[in-house]
Amino acid sequence: MPIVITGEEIEELLKNLDLVVESALNGCTVDTRRVSDMQEFYFGSTREDADKIVYQILGWPKGGGKADLLVTVTVLYPGDLGNEQFHTKGHFHNGPDGPEFVVGYRGVGILQTGDRTGLVDEVTVERGTHVWIPTGVAHRVINRSDEPVIYLSVSSAAVGHDYDSVTQLGWKRDITKEVQV
Repeated sequence: MPIVITGEEIEELLKNLDLVVESALNGCTVDTRRVSDMQEFYFGSTREDADKIVYQILGWPKGGGKADLLVTVTVLYPGDLGNEQFHTKGHFHNGPDGPEFVVGYRGVGILQTGDRTGLVDEVTVERGTHVWIPTGVAHRVINRSDEPVIYLSVSSAAVGHDYDSVTQLGWKRDITKEVQV
């Protein structure tokens, strides 16, 4: 499934990522996902949980053409609903499908990947981890730590996101605290 790329050749990027992220924040958009936006991705939540922020996606303007890139930084906060840990929605790419490249920046999370038959693999994402997610592979990140998980993603700007298929395939399952990184 995903190809994990780690090594010295990319360490230089990580050394300078603080500067890149800081300078780019001026022109980004911010999409905030709250518990109320993700009810179908958790087994249970209460009205008291509705305003909790699960994650934020910082994105940079895109042209949307086949040759354009979508660059995002996701901040997945620590937290849980009952016994389920916070996680991103998870999705397949639709429209023109394409791969995605993820670079772990801060915190420790689990990147789950799967095909249209279900969950296939899990990779720890932390500072220095690089994961190539091939075309046709669904993915989501789970925060199993006490600090925000922050990662950079790059994909084609022309792809869309299919969230419904992930829930139909049974990815809506208990992401419990018992399995700690």
